[in-house]
Amino acid sequence: MDRNLIKKEAWNLTKEKFLDIWKALIINFVISLAYVVVFNYILKGLNQNVVSIIAMLYNLITIPFSFGLNKYLLAIIRKQEHSIKDLFYYYKHNIIETIVLSMILSLCYSIGLVLYLIPAIIMYLFLSFSENCLVDGTINPIDALAKSCNLMKGYKWDYFNFLISYLLWFFVGICTMGLAFIWVLPYFTISQKIYYLKLLELKEPKKQKTKAKAKTKGKKIK
Repeated sequence: MDRNLIKKEAWNLTKEKFLDIWKALIINFVISLAYVVVFNYILKGLNQNVVSIIAMLYNLITIPFSFGLNKYLLAIIRKQEHSIKDLFYYYKHNIIETIVLSMILSLCYSIGLVLYLIPAIIMYLFLSFSENCLVDGTINPIDALAKSCNLMKGYKWDYFNFLISYLLWFFVGICTMGLAFIWVLPYFTISQKIYYLKLLELKEPKKQKTKAKAKTKGKKIK
């Protein structure tokens, strides 16, 4: 995988669609900020069990938005029609599948953490594109997980290095008291999506060739 090419493409696209990307990220930021305000100030002092239940409900409600954000950003990269309405698409379509997949991912990551850092990282790398897979039409959560694992076969270490290469950018963001994150966050987010699409391009042709060969053999047998 040509990581420099992906970064260059992400850089140019972020520059071109900066405002479109930030429209979605601002809404995501507001939702995250609301969480901090509600649970650190408004609900402070309430019974811990009550707070935990409210937090769980809050997380369930916001899960479809996360998938909508993926749908919106992938549409931008593919130069397809996109709208802020995309962010709320999964509140009307496949909401159960998004919640189930998100819960399975949380469980898998928790198991990985119990097994310590390295297993957690490996688990994350294997499943990191599961949400994208569901957004791209693999509606069954288990199939989305399996597709992500198949995509990452042979590319876990490459993707890990790809993510690590952005640490300096995050360091710059911290040193500038968060100002640099105005650029870093959309740039990094778009880079991850482009990596997924490039990986899809690498893996899908192999499947198509296999299907074509199978059809050819079938015709010969007949």
